Amino acid sequence: MIRVLTLSTLFPDSSRPGFGGFVERQTLALAAHAGVECRVVAPLGLPAAGWARRQRRYHELDMLPRWETWKGLDVYRPRFATLPVVGGPVHPLSLWWALLSLLDAIRAEFPFDVIDTEFFYPDGPAAVALGRRYGVPVSIKARGSDIHLWGRKRLCRAMIVAAGRSADGMLAVSGALRDDMVALGLPADRIRVHPTGLDRSVFHPRDRVAAKAGLGVAGPLVVSIGNLIALKGHALVVEAMGALPGVSLLIAGEGPERIALE
Repeated sequence: MIRVLTLSTLFPDSSRPGFGGFVERQTLALAAHAGVECRVVAPLGLPAAGWARRQRRYHELDMLPRWETWKGLDVYRPRFATLPVVGGPVHPLSLWWALLSLLDAIRAEFPFDVIDTEFFYPDGPAAVALGRRYGVPVSIKARGSDIHLWGRKRLCRAMIVAAGRSADGMLAVSGALRDDMVALGLPADRIRVHPTGLDRSVFHPRDRVAAKAGLGVAGPLVVSIGNLIALKGHALVVEAMGALPGVSLLIAGEGPERIALE
């Protein structure tokens, strides 16, 4: 039996059921393997200031249970303090501090063999320090924005590189992301490409004409999928549509850029 502690700030909850769904599906598949026991620590970053926590989006997170069974998984939801806009470089330390007593308690009755880290920042630096504390190997998986966004910030980039060099292994969701990690300074020989899988009960070929008709679309169709944030580049797709007369565009996602995109 191998006991896996999955650590990820990117994991669904009742207020955000689609948030980090790919981490959820991967973890459920891992836990389904014979000989694997898995528990999840899904930290919630909340503003250090009490008044900020009363904003609706943070209040909903703060009301979540600190432990629950989520689709058969034991999921712990500790809180760690964040400083919006300026606090990125301190978040790994804040996360590490928030996890110490919880992981001590978990390890007392669930002696995990490995820490499986499912987002590179701030999770990775905190996980490496915790791995040293408990004497267990640490794997860190890069998803995209954890490298492309935080890797642009000098202090955060230094912590990402240090964590990756100290980790026992790293994963990337694509070859292109692996190349970006190497360009950042991470060792190429310790990164394996591990693509995100598909749920084939949901994603499979269908009759294209009928499917488009169900959406009220005739003719060529472009679909842009992802969180409605500037980093995803939906605005570029909208701009490009001017050069594609007779082509329809559908955008699937949610986020702060919604009104501007509409």
